Amino acid sequence: MIQPWLRQYNYIQDYFTTVYELYAPLYPAYPVDYYSLDFNNSIMEHNGLHAGTYEKYGVGQLSGAVWKKINLLPVHVIEQITPSIDSGEQGMTSHESMPSQIVFTSLYGIVPVEWDVVDLSFGFKTKAINIRPLFNITQVNLAHQGDFYQIYQCRLQVAPFDRNEIETQISSHWKFDNHEKRVFPIETANFLLNMQSRTEELSTRLKGLFNNKMGFYTRSV
Repeated sequence: MIQPWLRQYNYIQDYFTTVYELYAPLYPAYPVDYYSLDFNNSIMEHNGLHAGTYEKYGVGQLSGAVWKKINLLPVHVIEQITPSIDSGEQGMTSHESMPSQIVFTSLYGIVPVEWDVVDLSFGFKTKAINIRPLFNITQVNLAHQGDFYQIYQCRLQVAPFDRNEIETQISSHWKFDNHEKRVFPIETANFLLNMQSRTEELSTRLKGLFNNKMGFYTRSV
């Protein structure tokens, strides 16, 4: 005789409820351009260079570091940037005194590391601000560690280079797909976006063919 078997915990339902019904509404997302350090294609000095890198944070003509550029990556809990003025040998400066932070989950398939770069201008072009600083990740903390996903808390600091300089050290282009909640190579992401658009169009056409009185899909004349 087959006995009925009940699951004590509905793991799949709890997972999606936590991610899409609890986490998403409480923490609104902001799309940013994210530069992820590409270890596989970067030329790293592991033995001979003990005093640091030839270029600060790896950006410059003497650097072998390259990054994966990810467009429209949603991040959460962007901390307000409060500039502060430092006085030193170089005079009054606020270039590297603007800390901030961002938060995102491991669902995206990205593991943040120091030297990753973030553009908090949300990828929009504007003529009002001529100089938009980039930010380096200087510290990564696990704000939450679970069995299904982690939440990364990344501390930021103003980078000593601009977008034009780091754009010369891009190894590949990636894009975040909102439906899959992951990053893909930009060709794959565009293909998925095209398929989703066609699916929505097909669904709209099918709804127009449904006859409520008959309860069937009928061909319009």
